[in-house]
Order: sequence, then structure tokens, then C-alpha cells
Amino acid sequence: MKVFAIFEPLIMHVERDFLKSVDRLTEFVTLLKELYGVIRPAYSDVMITEMMEHDNIEGRRNLIGTDLKRALPNLHWATFLGPEYVNMFGVDRVLTSPVYSAERLPDSGALLLLTKSPLDYLSERRQFEKRRTEAKNHLGLEAFDTGDISHKGKVPIFRFLEEKERLRQQRFTRRRESSESKDDLLSTVRREEWREWIARNRSLALEFAQDLAAGGFKLDFSSDSVRCVDNYVERLRASKTTPNIEFLKKLSAYVAQVVVQETGARFSFDDSDDIPFLRVGGLQVSPLARAQKVLLEGEKFEPWYRYVTEELKINPEL
Repeated sequence: MKVFAIFEPLIMHVERDFLKSVDRLTEFVTLLKELYGVIRPAYSDVMITEMMEHDNIEGRRNLIGTDLKRALPNLHWATFLGPEYVNMFGVDRVLTSPVYSAERLPDSGALLLLTKSPLDYLSERRQFEKRRTEAKNHLGLEAFDTGDISHKGKVPIFRFLEEKERLRQQRFTRRRESSESKDDLLSTVRREEWREWIARNRSLALEFAQDLAAGGFKLDFSSDSVRCVDNYVERLRASKTTPNIEFLKKLSAYVAQVVVQETGARFSFDDSDDIPFLRVGGLQVSPLARAQKVLLEGEKFEPWYRYVTEELKINPEL
């Protein structure tokens, strides 16, 4: 999920009946460890719905512990502690936690399993809660959220915050160095121009349709017209014509309007974004980035467009 916060979550849901098999549960834990190795998070947990804790603050129900800079949320059935938390608690303390299993991970993080199965929470809740309390006391209650929004617990130095800033600086440097490059037309545009592009999107799309009509290409903002756009770009590429940013703006505006008409998507362009994108429910797509790939890398719009529309049919909750 892309959220407007420092900590961006990856959330996965699994049917609980799948975990009733011992072999599948073992396979699931192995998968989680592999995923942890790829994502390298500061903290991750595995719970069943009944484990969620809520706190009523000023009449609003807030999920406890969503801000790691305030405190750890809790210990759930499985808890992955990144290297920063292992360093904060101490390796020996983490690995001697009174839990079902405590395992050191290759990146110096750790995985704690409170019980053999997450379903133990349903069948042996009192024992589960007792073990959780013992483990939290063992690690130190000062690191865990109390449910009070003003609570500030013990927190580590988060390694990835520095890395995130370093990557942001690298991205800025690359954009600046490539501002004159034909391989990155988008980086030459100022944020003010992108806001204007959003405001004039419909009129730019109409201009593009009128421009192509003179060459015998009829664009009617239908799904089928996306293939017509691909055919036009293919002819343009064969003529060795060099596209410029103004053409890219019109081209991407037309495709954006087809997506908007088909899906009801809306434009989004926040301070953290380099270029505008379309938000289709929980899906984010970029007609601008796709247009650049089509013009400079020989890709096509139609497969991308079909993916967007088909994905919504398969997953309408998006």
C-alpha cells in the first residue's frame, strides 16, 4: 500500500482453514521468512482477526500501534523483529524469549512464534495471552504501545529511514543529470506543468484526437481506440520522427481519458509524487510513464490498458 506515512505496509490475507494442516503451516512460515528477506522490514506480524486490538480515543476507534516511531504494536502469533529491534532489545534477550520458538534470521533480525499455530488463540486463548504477557515483560514493556495516542515508547534507530533519504537523494540526482536526456522526457517537466496537464487533460486529449483525424486515424475515446493509438505510434516510429514532451503530454492525456471514461479513475498528484497518476480504487496507474515507454522503448498501450480494466473486473474491490 502507498500511504502518506513514513512506514508503508505490505498486507497479505490468507484463509485460516489453509493453516489447519501442519505441512501447510510449515510451508507458510517458510514463505513468510523468504518474504521477510526480500522486503527487509523493521517489523512484521501475523495474526488472526480476533487478535486485533482497538482503543476508543475521543469516540474514534483507532488501531493500536500503527506508528512504529511511537512504539511496537504488540506481539502477535508471529512477530518479525528487524535488526534494529534485535539490537535495541539485545540478541540474547530476544532469543531467550519465553515463546514457542525464537529464531535468528540471516539479516540479524529475528522471528518469534508465540505458539505452534495461530489457531491456538481460539482454542487456548488464556494460555496464549499468558505467554504473550510473559514475552512482552521479558523484552520490556516500555517498547510496546499502551493504546494511549500520546504514549511514546522505547524505539530503535530505524536503519531504512536513512536509506530512504539516501535513495531519495539519488533519485533527485539522476533526474537532474538526465534532464537533458532523450531517454527521460518526463524529468524535464516542472511540477507546475504537471498540474496544468491535469487541469487541461480533457482538452489535450481532444486536440490529440483532432490531430490524428487529419491523418486518417479516428479516435472516439473507446477501448478499441487504444489499439488505433498503438498503430499510429508504430507508424510514427517507422518514420524516424523524434517525439517531444508536448506530444507525449497529448498522447498520454488521450489514453488517460479513455481509462477515466472506462473505469471512473481520478487523477492524483501529491507532494511525494514525481508525476501525476490515475487512482482506480486501490490501483495506481501512470499513463505518463506508459506513454514514455511506448515512445522510447517500443512498448504498447493496449496490453497495459487491458491489464488495468481486467484487473478491476477480477478484483472489483480495488
